[in-house]
Amino acid sequence: MNINRFFNPNLKEIVSPLFGTNHLIALILSISIFASLFIFKRFYARLSRFNAFRYTLGSIQILIYILYYTVLQIYSMISWKDYMPFHLSSVLDLTSAFLLFFASEKLFSWTFPLIGPVILSFLLPDVSKRVYGPDNFYYYQYYLNHLIIFFGYFYLYLYGHIEYNKKLLFQGVSTFTLFALFVFIFNLTFGTNFLFLGNLGFSAGFGSFIFNTGLWPTILRFLFMWIIGLIFVFSFHFSIIRFLPPFYFAAGTIINQYYQNKITLLKKLKLKKQDKIDLVDK
Repeated sequence: MNINRFFNPNLKEIVSPLFGTNHLIALILSISIFASLFIFKRFYARLSRFNAFRYTLGSIQILIYILYYTVLQIYSMISWKDYMPFHLSSVLDLTSAFLLFFASEKLFSWTFPLIGPVILSFLLPDVSKRVYGPDNFYYYQYYLNHLIIFFGYFYLYLYGHIEYNKKLLFQGVSTFTLFALFVFIFNLTFGTNFLFLGNLGFSAGFGSFIFNTGLWPTILRFLFMWIIGLIFVFSFHFSIIRFLPPFYFAAGTIINQYYQNKITLLKKLKLKKQDKIDLVDK
């Protein structure tokens, strides 16, 4: 393996096109690991009774964050602007690591809905991320970083470590809007592209079609990204409230009665089949 190429952040050729082999492998592996939270409930409930797993996950997240900037510093010329955690994934990287160590209902409730927009960037990486393949450090850093964010937040929520207070949604949205305005001004001042609100914008190619907000007027680009962000925030919030209550409360010690009393689709089908058999017998 060429070490310099493995840590080289300045690649140009796209080797991981959207839904190509490299992209799909990363998505499938990430989704499979994330799905384990919904499959092995008893296992994670037992883990939840001890803080070691939370602390280990948070420590890994911090180490990856530090390693990322260390490698950038060694193998690329970066300025102080590049260290600013103004991308949404960077913000959630820091907040999720903090929450894994220190449970804060307010911080969790403000930031949990922001998972919605980050899902979009995870599923549709910007063109700047598609130049990295399995032979490059930043390929693994990108997907592992997003996976730990999703995994950490849902682990804390589903297994009763932190309660999601839906009444704090609009406080979180207001904070997010003020943050976006600050980042927008920062981009205009220093020529950066945090939150994809700078002149480079966001670009995604689907075959011969290329979607690029960098070609749009500045204000239109901000309004579009802000509105899309809010749509994903509210969609995520209402989906969680309506369809996904926590599996457990009190750090995996109390089962949510919602799931104990809920009849699954499979059980409903079996009951209907049994009713038909009983009618025939009569």
